[in-house]
Amino acid sequence: EKERKQVYMKSDTHWNHYGANVAQFEIMKRVEALFPGKVSPMLLRDDQFQMATFKSGDLSTLARIDVAPEDRPQPVFEKGCIPINLTPDAKVTDPHTYGCDGGKLNAVIFGDSFYLHLLPYISRQFHRSTHILERLNYGSLTKLIAQQKPDIVIEEVVERAFPFVPSTAHFNE
Repeated sequence: EKERKQVYMKSDTHWNHYGANVAQFEIMKRVEALFPGKVSPMLLRDDQFQMATFKSGDLSTLARIDVAPEDRPQPVFEKGCIPINLTPDAKVTDPHTYGCDGGKLNAVIFGDSFYLHLLPYISRQFHRSTHILERLNYGSLTKLIAQQKPDIVIEEVVERAFPFVPSTAHFNE
């Protein structure tokens, strides 16, 4: 996709919504292989994004330089999902659950800061999805499995946080 358009932010290490759109599509194709007919992997079309202006990102902040605000794509969805346990004072990093009509599976998803851009896409694929912005750990995992009884648990982690990077042979198994 990077041959067609910019998929990362100019002043930030994170992907933009164009990049997240492609990433969620690839993730959901893997989920569909595990649960045929239970999810519908779908890429948003270019006309399903609108541009919004944002200030600088993590790279410019780290370098302590001011950069001009940049236009970044924002997805426009036909219908939304309902926050189930989101309080008005909740932080974006607080665990939260969404309920979406038409979904057939329940999911628990652990993710890092890259997951924030995946959340609006992936949450729409599930009947109920609980999102935890932290590294997966055994205590949280066992507690959430007992409470939520998910069909699937997903962990999204940026590659630079891996203790080692697997060879491409691991991806073909």
